Amino acid sequence: MRRLQTHDAEPQNLAQGDWSARRCASTVVGTIVFLIGASIIVLAVDDPKAAVAARQPFFSPPPPPLEASPEPEPAGEPPPAAASSAPPAASPPPPLPRPPPPPTPPLSYLSRLNARFRNGGADGTLADAGVLVHVFDGAEAKKTPWAPYSDAWESRQSRWSSSIVNPRLRCLFPNPDRIGFVLAPEAAEPLLWCAFAGDGSTQARNCDPDADRGCVPGCRLGGLPEWCPASAAGPYAVSSAVCPWPKEQLASMVSQHEAREEARRAGHGPIGIGRCPRCKCYNEVMTDMRGWRAAMPGLIEAVVLVKRADNGLEWPLSAGARHSWAEIEARGRTIRDDFAAEYGVSLPLVAIDLGRWDKGDGPFEAVAR
Repeated sequence: MRRLQTHDAEPQNLAQGDWSARRCASTVVGTIVFLIGASIIVLAVDDPKAAVAARQPFFSPPPPPLEASPEPEPAGEPPPAAASSAPPAASPPPPLPRPPPPPTPPLSYLSRLNARFRNGGADGTLADAGVLVHVFDGAEAKKTPWAPYSDAWESRQSRWSSSIVNPRLRCLFPNPDRIGFVLAPEAAEPLLWCAFAGDGSTQARNCDPDADRGCVPGCRLGGLPEWCPASAAGPYAVSSAVCPWPKEQLASMVSQHEAREEARRAGHGPIGIGRCPRCKCYNEVMTDMRGWRAAMPGLIEAVVLVKRADNGLEWPLSAGARHSWAEIEARGRTIRDDFAAEYGVSLPLVAIDLGRWDKGDGPFEAVAR
């Protein structure tokens, strides 16, 4: 019996021990939990990031499953680049173009006039030949010298005689009045009739082209084959008589006259005849005076005053002067003002001194206003 009691008491003892062990374990676990919580509180106060890390689980999550690598594409065109949602970067603006060079200032009229003189020669057109100057010779109306004195064909006022000057042709008609016009070559060329490499005695060449089909007033009388032969501009230029060149052969006249002037200055060429042995150094270019009216005002470029009509040897400044230079200047201004009143165009007022053709820019110079 006693033994049985002993055996019956063992389960109770075991049960009591088991409960004690459980209570002890529970106490240990609670203590651990308390300590962990206290540690977290301390970490949260000292380092919030560390507190967050302390609350993370002590194990790492499993890695994500491996994705199967895509099979390589067959060789060929490279795949198009994926369109980027971001806007393309703006390219830098192109460089600004260089500013254009400043425009070349236009030459003054005086500079252009002297350049035309210097560049003149037997080159074809009237502008290429030099400067065309009309010196008053009595064929002009007195109050309006830019108009003809008479429109009658048989009158010498139906045409005007002018002269070309350039570095080799340095003579003008020596009228003591010493005043005239510079003619615009582009406007004058359609009015040309003929040209002489000297004084052509044009006052005696009067005829009516309406009645005589072969007549060219101031140039050729009807029925006379007196146009210059081609040889007159060649080897026989010096010995040939003065003859008219048709307007289409103006360059031949210039060539003949240049040869005659070169010989004259050398002392063995023709100088002239009669009472005016020094008058023959100028040429005569005949224009249709009746066509001048339609060509106004562009036909006249400038009013010109003549200081010396040649290189200073044949017609010096003091020879044959009817008026003082101050009087000539005053008349030139009057003509310029009257022309402006009629046409509304103010002409330049220039002077020509062929005695200094090789000085400075050329023989033309400005006249004080």
